[in-house]
This record gives sequence, structure tokens and C-alpha cells, in this order.
Amino acid sequence: MRCSLKIWLGTVNQNNMQSKKKPVGVIVLGLFNLVVLGLIQLITFLIPQNWQMIEKMLKESGINVNLSPSLLKIMIVIQSAVSLIFIVCGAGLLFKKEWARKFTVYFAFIITALVLLSVLLSPASIRQAVLQIIYPGVLIIYFTNRNIEDYFRGK
Repeated sequence: MRCSLKIWLGTVNQNNMQSKKKPVGVIVLGLFNLVVLGLIQLITFLIPQNWQMIEKMLKESGINVNLSPSLLKIMIVIQSAVSLIFIVCGAGLLFKKEWARKFTVYFAFIITALVLLSVLLSPASIRQAVLQIIYPGVLIIYFTNRNIEDYFRGK
């Protein structure tokens, strides 16, 4: 009787852990990664009519780049890969996958390092860099929070 009671109590505790509510931040950041940084950007970069608009926006923001067709294709492939990473990680976050939390944090560190490297190479871009570091910083701080780590680990 005692043994079966312990087993039953153990399963009750496990079920309570699994039914723990999903934090709002996980929902918001997971959806933002999936939809905005993933799907919308992927669609935007895959439509050829948008390429001229993107080149024009770069020039208007002070980035004087003469994009050759091959450079534009490379940029589109890289951006599409980044968008796919955000789609996969965003979905993984929404489905409470620990690998998605870890990869999101690692990817945010990589983005931050690349932004800092771009500032070292072009100090005039510091204003844009500050804005580009905010979101990865939010991801790093939020997903390394002990409560969020415990949520993904099922504790």
C-alpha cells in the first residue's frame, strides 16, 4: 500500500510539474522569433521585388553598398538561413524544448559578437549597433534566468 501510494504521489507531482503554466515571456519571445524574425523576414527576402527596396533602404540609412547580383544572392542566402534558425528556435521555445533555449542564447551571443565586431571595424555605426544589441541582450538575460531555465528543464 505504501509503495503504491508513493508511486501515485510521485506521478501526481510529475503531472503538476508538466502542467506548469508557460511563462508569458516565452510565448512573446518565441512568437516574435518564429513569426517576425523568421517567417516575415524569410518571405521578405525571397520576393525579388523586395531586393531593390532593400538596397534602397541600405543606401538611405547611410550604408553605401553597391550590391552586385552575386553579393545580393549571398546576402539573401545568409538572411534566409538566419530566418530559418529563428523559425526553428521560435517553434522550439513554444514547445518547451531545452535545446531551443540553449541555441537561442548561443545565437544571441553570436549576434552580439558580430555587432561588436562591426563597431570595431566601423566606429561610425555605433548608433545602429546599440539598437541591434538590445534584442539579443533581452534574449540572453531572459533565457538565462534561473526560473526560465527550470521551466525548460521541467523542474
